[in-house]
Amino acid sequence: MADYTEHYLQDSSPWQTGVSPTTGCYFNDHAYLFFMQRIAQRAGHETRIACTKARSTGSDIEIIWSNKPVIPNQPVSWQGNADVMSIAACTHAGVMYVFFSNRGGQVSFTCTIDGEKWTEPVYLDKLTVHGDRQISAASIGERMFIFGSYQQDGEDRAIVSWTDDGHTWGSEIRTDWTKVGNISVCAFVDAAGEPRLMYAMATKYWNVWTGIYSYESGETGSGLHVTDIVEHTEFHGSAEFVAVAAGSAKGGNHGQILQMIVNGWHGPTWVGWKPQQKKEYGIASNTWYSTKTLGEGYTRYPLWAHFGAFTYVRAVSATELRQEIWYVYNYNNVQSSLYVARWESDQLVRDDSSTLQQPVSREFRSLLGVVEGPPPYVLNGQPFRDSVSRFQFGYTTSLQTSVSATIKIGVQLKIGGKFKDKKFPLFGSFQLGTELTRKTQTANEVSQTFEKTIAPIPGKNETTYIYLRPVITRYAFKLKDWSGQEIPGVVVYTFTTSDTGIDFDVKKNLSSFPGNPDTNNYQTWIGRFSGTPEYAVSMVNVPIEWTESGETKYTLKTATSELQSREDTVKAEVKGGIDNIFDVGGNSSFSYTVEKKTTKTESIALSLAFPRGKGEPNDIVKVGLRVFAWSPREGFVDKCYWIPENARDQRPWIIAWSIDSIETESQKQAATRSSPEELV
Repeated sequence: MADYTEHYLQDSSPWQTGVSPTTGCYFNDHAYLFFMQRIAQRAGHETRIACTKARSTGSDIEIIWSNKPVIPNQPVSWQGNADVMSIAACTHAGVMYVFFSNRGGQVSFTCTIDGEKWTEPVYLDKLTVHGDRQISAASIGERMFIFGSYQQDGEDRAIVSWTDDGHTWGSEIRTDWTKVGNISVCAFVDAAGEPRLMYAMATKYWNVWTGIYSYESGETGSGLHVTDIVEHTEFHGSAEFVAVAAGSAKGGNHGQILQMIVNGWHGPTWVGWKPQQKKEYGIASNTWYSTKTLGEGYTRYPLWAHFGAFTYVRAVSATELRQEIWYVYNYNNVQSSLYVARWESDQLVRDDSSTLQQPVSREFRSLLGVVEGPPPYVLNGQPFRDSVSRFQFGYTTSLQTSVSATIKIGVQLKIGGKFKDKKFPLFGSFQLGTELTRKTQTANEVSQTFEKTIAPIPGKNETTYIYLRPVITRYAFKLKDWSGQEIPGVVVYTFTTSDTGIDFDVKKNLSSFPGNPDTNNYQTWIGRFSGTPEYAVSMVNVPIEWTESGETKYTLKTATSELQSREDTVKAEVKGGIDNIFDVGGNSSFSYTVEKKTTKTESIALSLAFPRGKGEPNDIVKVGLRVFAWSPREGFVDKCYWIPENARDQRPWIIAWSIDSIETESQKQAATRSSPEELV
């Protein structure tokens, strides 16, 4: 019995001569299978790339739709330059890309963010290839690469183009290889958790070579460095195309494995034809294992055109992801047909015995906002009382302040006993890690209500910092190969939020703020700010007036009734010996993103209840206080004095005070004497 299942996709219609190039890509829970079609027209033929969308049910393949065009029909000129000769597909930064070359060697691409609507093709002027040879694309982290064959000084070399953003492209000729024919590449991770590209090629003389590329970001050029070049002599003179994909395969070897499928040679009469074969690479042992012939169905027959292999991820349950290896090809039987062979591959299974839940430690709290203490106050020579000025969150029991936060925490990996703090998940089955990240980075929203009164204390000059302290659940997933055998040393952690607490910290740093203010000395607040500084975005800028007639109350108002921050990042070091849910072993830092908003700003109020004077000349009879609410302006965060050094990636708001004017009893009397009514 075969270790794989073969599927005939009867409604998919590649070009009817059996020479359509094919490839596939996993994107947003579905497989997208690409192939060439020729459409008969009145004046001849036109060529296009068509697509079939499918999904795995475990036992079978379900077709969602078939034969949808990906690019506009390309007219076939008499030179034939518009024929689609090779197709490559990959996902990068949440976008699916399809590259295609024509007979003239021009390479173009189209892309989609939803799998339905495609952009107009874009021509890559820095990438020219042999038009009839296989191109291949892969993405590792921040960079996407596409390889092809190119002739330089009479020698067939590999050429690679790359991009980080999908718009700006670089290109270089690789002198690592000669006699380059058809190429296939895939991303994988070595035993130390470092990103790699497996490069495989069938030379123009039908030999097979492989090499491993490391990628160093920040370097000039592609950043690629090749190692472990191997000639696979068992295919000498008998291989035309290759395809590689990361993951173990049912019936194969155990551990972290990579697959290579090699297309056998055949001539027009099929005399001496060579069957399709599969060879596996052991990542941890850096070993190529013996070749295995594909002996079932049409999978065993060599093909006339380039084919593709890729990894597909199927959610078995909420606690298990299963990977499959898909090999897609065009076979010319009675008519040209699209086939898929599938192998069961690696698994990620949640280990519920390792589940933890706890609030984050102090280092990983999210800074919501800062208040410059209570409003400044005057006593007019009267005894102090704490109600002289107040700033309140939830100033009545029936109207509490609420805060909500949308928190996104990625996947983290421990491999080989070491934590890998990367911008993308890294472990043996690359696609499994990418998919687990996508599924678990769905934002979780938590909310909490709270009350807090900030009142002056004689001799104290303090700033209040308001923190969210999320409650995190950490799940551990173990990586297993196709047979369920655990791959040692690899643990993947995911995180979700279920609740949040509110912490209030006070710091004796208010005197270091602009103007060196002192809560207990109103004169230090006079003229602090005349308006919103360049480094802030204004949410509230309101004058509040107290007069000796009595208490003044003001309820904070914003245009949206919210104090909202943009998405920011909480970063901190994981310190040894601290009970911390982010400490997954050996890691030095961790981060997550959060968007916070304090709602019901009508529940946030201030009150000024200064004592009246006794009619002395220096008694204060009127105070013009201004209340500000600011958020940081991007590009000026370093100037935002209220953000601590260890929270520069966060965007908390601030409530700030400034006194615009002070009127004394003597000034009041002078103004009264000079008024027009007094002069009559």
